[in-house]
Amino acid sequence: MILKKYNRLLNSFDVNLLNEIADDFISLGNSLYVEFMMMSHRVLCVTALEAGLRLREKSVELRGREVKSEDLEYLWDIYNVFKLIADKIRSGEYEQGLRDMESKRKEGRSKSKRS
Repeated sequence: MILKKYNRLLNSFDVNLLNEIADDFISLGNSLYVEFMMMSHRVLCVTALEAGLRLREKSVELRGREVKSEDLEYLWDIYNVFKLIADKIRSGEYEQGLRDMESKRKEGRSKSKRS
């Protein structure tokens, strides 16, 4: 849903929509934080929170001036990062990576207990 809104933004810039998307990213990061913290994996949550805060800053900045090509490039960069993440989640690759990471952590803990 966020990426659909974001796509609309990239096709027809609207500073209010940018601010709404920033809030969506912040809400997403906050909503997943506890669950991911329990898995010792807060990277995705922190990334969403950081994107939301940066986009909020950008929306405030753009209320006072025209959109420049470097602004659009910046917005496209963020979109592409989250599009890649969304594609990895849809394919199951992201979840598999989390499971692999957890398995390696458990192995590391087992080895350190044996030493």
